[in-house]
Amino acid sequence: MYKYIISLFLLLPFTALAVNPLDSLNEAAGGTGLVSNKTPIQIITSIINTILYFVGAIVIVLMLWAGFKWMTSAGNTEAIKKSRETIINATIGLAIIFASYVIVNFVMLRLIEGIGVGGGTTPAAVPIPPAG
Repeated sequence: MYKYIISLFLLLPFTALAVNPLDSLNEAAGGTGLVSNKTPIQIITSIINTILYFVGAIVIVLMLWAGFKWMTSAGNTEAIKKSRETIINATIGLAIIFASYVIVNFVMLRLIEGIGVGGGTTPAAVPIPPAG
């Protein structure tokens, strides 16, 4: 019997005031900056761009490492050849990363504009000036 009375008192504020318990969670998350007005496409774009930034940083580190190995090879032709190949491959990788960054941002921008989130204007929305 006491269980029912206690549960009634615990649930009464939610039913009497029609309070959604998720509202307080959203308020708490809003203070942390976790709640945003971004669309899923914008979130995906941010995630992909972040991944591409990290991969680009890895490529730069590879280039620096290969340059260091080349400089410390002491004339060893095998080490120089290996370092040169690493630098060439890292440069090709950097070009691929840059191209994928451009492609991702272009496609996502077109998706956002197609959905209408981007605020782009269509020819029908452009006002026609009065004649005369």
